[in-house]
Amino acid sequence: MASITTDESSVAYEIFTAHDVNISSRNLPTNEGSSLFDTSGFVTAPYGGYFKFMKKLIVTKLLGPNAQVQSRSIRADELERLRGILLDKGRKKESGDINKETRKLVGNIVARMTMGGSFTEENGDIESIQSLVAKANASKIKTALSILIFGQLEKLGISWFKKRTVFKKFDRLLERFLMEHKEKPNRDRRIDMMDVLLAVSEDENAEYKITRNNIKSFLVPVGGFFVPEKNVVMRDPNVWENPLEFKPERFLTSSSSGQEEERKRQALKYLPFGSGRRGCPASSLAYMIVGTTIGMMVQCFDWSIKGEKVNMDECFKEFTRAMAYPLTFTPVTRISTFDLENSLNLQIIIMIIDIVDL
Repeated sequence: MASITTDESSVAYEIFTAHDVNISSRNLPTNEGSSLFDTSGFVTAPYGGYFKFMKKLIVTKLLGPNAQVQSRSIRADELERLRGILLDKGRKKESGDINKETRKLVGNIVARMTMGGSFTEENGDIESIQSLVAKANASKIKTALSILIFGQLEKLGISWFKKRTVFKKFDRLLERFLMEHKEKPNRDRRIDMMDVLLAVSEDENAEYKITRNNIKSFLVPVGGFFVPEKNVVMRDPNVWENPLEFKPERFLTSSSSGQEEERKRQALKYLPFGSGRRGCPASSLAYMIVGTTIGMMVQCFDWSIKGEKVNMDECFKEFTRAMAYPLTFTPVTRISTFDLENSLNLQIIIMIIDIVDL
């Protein structure tokens, strides 16, 4: 299991510009069944024909400029749903977990773009997917550590029976999504990414033949939120002044053409989406969602928390660091010219931001 670790942004820039092709493959553990779908998954696939084909398909059909324009109403609907929840909490003076609500927002947007429907709390989709992803990720960590340090899975007490049980539950859940999707006529709904993948899998003349497992493995990140683990460089005091201080304006950069190269170099100081050939293709969509969501939350509400300041202590959770104490908030409705009962304003804001970003 080979890996390259660096906490220097200059080294990261060199790697991703001069040696990117040499680090573009993913070396999975050699043990059979060590990953949910092994190399069938887009995230874990070796750098080659399948990966290039899937990335092209995703970029053109799901994340390209035209696709993002078509999915604008989905983002507006889900942002309106979140605003309604916050408005209700504000009227009742109730507190809530901001992480839970924003994860649900992102999950529903991606689910509707890929599968045409939201995960619902009523049938337990959200909880089922998050629970299975957490168990699978925990098993991946044990597997990686075992192979790296001991070379044998048994020495960490990993039960293949339990892992295969997680796989079977995941497989049943994803199979249900596929069957429900195929039973719904396309003419009654928007064409989504699952329609595209199913059509390609049934096309004998397709550029690359994909299987049912390929489709299922593509759906796993919807609930898992795979995040590349390159965020250590943002804590380097040689790169950032007072790196542990909460200062979001430090990430603002100019987009003028004369400073484009410097902007790219600066971007490698903070890598929430990776970079290079294996960088997350959905980064532009993520920035759109973050911008519109924060804009709505600041425009429509004031915010209060328990205590005088937010506890920024961290803990290790799955593959990433998270707040040790979840941020509990109480929204306070603003009295402003923004019509809280009309979603038209949200759609206008999203349209303006999309045009600027595209």
